[in-house]
Amino acid sequence: MRAALVALLILATVAAQAAVAPLFPVAGAVVDLPLVLLALLAAFAGPLAAMAALPALALCAGFALNVGPEWLIAAWLPLLPAAAWLQRLRGGARPSAVPTLAAALAAGLWARALLAGVAVSAGAAPSPVALLTDLLLPGMLLDGAALAAAWLACRALGREARSLEPDRRGI
Repeated sequence: MRAALVALLILATVAAQAAVAPLFPVAGAVVDLPLVLLALLAAFAGPLAAMAALPALALCAGFALNVGPEWLIAAWLPLLPAAAWLQRLRGGARPSAVPTLAAALAAGLWARALLAGVAVSAGAAPSPVALLTDLLLPGMLLDGAALAAAWLACRALGREARSLEPDRRGI
């Protein structure tokens, strides 16, 4: 049942990213809904659920957005270790939105910079100022706002955040 719910969330997220997110750009950037979903999965379903969802999400988003799935995996993969590392820096305290939000903002910055580099290598004209003001900063703002709203919605539904470190049974 849980896997079916995650699969449904992946499909709905990819559909919303392809069809709805481009309708609401801020200075040329759109929210990265798959990144927000991965952060929420890591925080509320555990990091193993996010790790299992990452390849399926990258494959579906790659087809829907006409981007190579390998680039999407490279773009979104740093989210999970960054969030776990930030939680560990807090001394293993009860999971909160702060490390997840910080990791998602850093991963969103990385993802946009990586995909912009791919676009430049494919022939797009490089403009560092436009990249910063039209893509990176507005994208971080959108990702942060979307993650904060989704986090509050999950908490309002009674979901508790889980530890971002994987369970180490049997290791």
